[in-house]
Amino acid sequence: MFENQRFFSHLSPLERELSFRTEMGLYYSYYKTVVYSDSFTAGLRQLLQDNVTEYPDTINTFRRFNLLPEVILSAAYRVFQQFGGAGWKECYQINRGFGQPPIHSCVGLGEPSYFYLYAVFSLNGVMLTVFCLLCYLVSDSVLAALLGTLQFFYNHGEATRVQWTPPLRESFAFPFLILQLLLLSNILRSRQGTRLMYLCLSVATLCFMLPWQFAQFALLTQILSLFGVYLLRLLNMDKFQLIVMSCGVSFILNVILQFGNTLLLSSYYASCLLACLLVTRLLSPTIQYWFPWLLSMLMEVSLVLGGTVGIKMLTSLVMDIKDDVHIGALLLAKFTSYQDFHTQLYTCAAEFDFLSFETVQKLTTTVLLPLAGLSAIFIITKVLSRQHKKNDDKQDDGDVAMLVYHLVQCSAFAVMAILIMRLKLFLTPQLAVMASIAISPKVLSLLSNRQFVMVAIVTLCASSIVGVQNLREQINILDEFNAFEQEELVMWVNNSTPQDAVFAGAMPTTATIKLTTNRPIVNHPHYEDAGIRHRTKQVYQIYSRHSPQEIHRTLREMKVDYVIIEPSWCNRQYRPGCAVYQLWDYEEPDNVHKPIFCQTIQHQIPKPFQQVFNNNMYQVLKVN
Repeated sequence: MFENQRFFSHLSPLERELSFRTEMGLYYSYYKTVVYSDSFTAGLRQLLQDNVTEYPDTINTFRRFNLLPEVILSAAYRVFQQFGGAGWKECYQINRGFGQPPIHSCVGLGEPSYFYLYAVFSLNGVMLTVFCLLCYLVSDSVLAALLGTLQFFYNHGEATRVQWTPPLRESFAFPFLILQLLLLSNILRSRQGTRLMYLCLSVATLCFMLPWQFAQFALLTQILSLFGVYLLRLLNMDKFQLIVMSCGVSFILNVILQFGNTLLLSSYYASCLLACLLVTRLLSPTIQYWFPWLLSMLMEVSLVLGGTVGIKMLTSLVMDIKDDVHIGALLLAKFTSYQDFHTQLYTCAAEFDFLSFETVQKLTTTVLLPLAGLSAIFIITKVLSRQHKKNDDKQDDGDVAMLVYHLVQCSAFAVMAILIMRLKLFLTPQLAVMASIAISPKVLSLLSNRQFVMVAIVTLCASSIVGVQNLREQINILDEFNAFEQEELVMWVNNSTPQDAVFAGAMPTTATIKLTTNRPIVNHPHYEDAGIRHRTKQVYQIYSRHSPQEIHRTLREMKVDYVIIEPSWCNRQYRPGCAVYQLWDYEEPDNVHKPIFCQTIQHQIPKPFQQVFNNNMYQVLKVN
């Protein structure tokens, strides 16, 4: 799919780097830094003391970004090269046409980009094996596991983006979430987990968190889901506390390996772990002894939620951390009329919109949603009927706890996906796990073996009617990457500007400049930092109605030498009101009568700016 969509094998090394847009390019640049350094340790030193990513500041990129995958892959590539890896590639010359000069291109593991891609795709291939095992564990049926795995493929476009955007953080992290769910399900199902099981859970959780800054939100819903299972008296206190402590150990190790990442230290996930542990260890026994079940459950929920919010606010206040305030603002903007510049940048992007009806329709036509709904009904019925059993008849507590957890977790992922469409990558695989339960012997226990097989085959066929068509459409997407204007810009930067020239511009473009030219930049697409959000807003004055003198003064204060302007950004919008200048108009309504800077410079370059490069897509102004 990746090759069909980009024709990657016939791109030059520069074109391949240009195809890694936005945050992908930023992360791939660190892999490239270590790969092409004089030594591995020299590359690490550059990452530990980086003055290119956020010029003029020198930052520890390990503390700011989730770089461990790139460091591991770059180290593996360097070792591979020492053992004859250079011979594992085939090179040829390609005539591009369109008046472009021919290029030299190589394919194979010996090429850095292919080594990187093969690692990502192999990891996600292994993930499907683990996913099949997870479906088998929850369903106790090979046919049901096959159905769940096929549902992942039949809804591939809604389940993953790895085929289009391999360097994204989720491509490295999500396989370890599936492994973690497998290990957690096994613990829930067992009578009493062993130390090895909890150790493996902790390692899998650590591997999930290290590559991705958003992993903490998925894990937050997981802990709250487990707390819900505990409140239903399906999960005993000791086992719940051991799971929480296992996750806590992985969290502490993650903070250490990321040099005290502030986004983690002040996260709701950290606060929730601590609140759950304190409430269940110190207060739950007393509350459950003195109060009836429903009242005690409400009290414990209030204590955990209140404790989570309180600890989070206290931590942020004491440590003066504001990196994640935009997340609360984004959720506030979803339900109220509140808007600011940063929330509008998010909400104006399609991937941060509400879940579309088209997605729901696709999940329904493959019978995924109906099957998950049947599983939900079965699990709820199972829990209700269980309440009427005597304690000595409840032999399936572990199995019920596992099923209820997956139902609650699926509900949590559904809420996340409905609020932010990008997070449907959590929901769709979880729905596939739920679908496998629908045709398991647990649900169809009244059927004979022959009848069970017939029902399973009919369900597989019904899913395949649209599912195979969806998969065929994905595979048949044919395209070819080209970015002649951007390539022209990069070539000009490399040939006409000094190595220490500082650039500013739109976030996707500055990431490309850093990756392809290694020139210092002042802003980039990693938006989970209060400082970089402030910097980006300052740079985006080039798309506002501010005066040329004010914009020039701001850029000079940021020590910018060149600013890259994309005229298409002046009017481009996902929905009405989402052009960048309109975001400024919302914040500064008194300026709506003034001219827009990015439109003005199309006719005349105001002093003291000087135009030094121009093509159909980019305009570069020198900040004299």
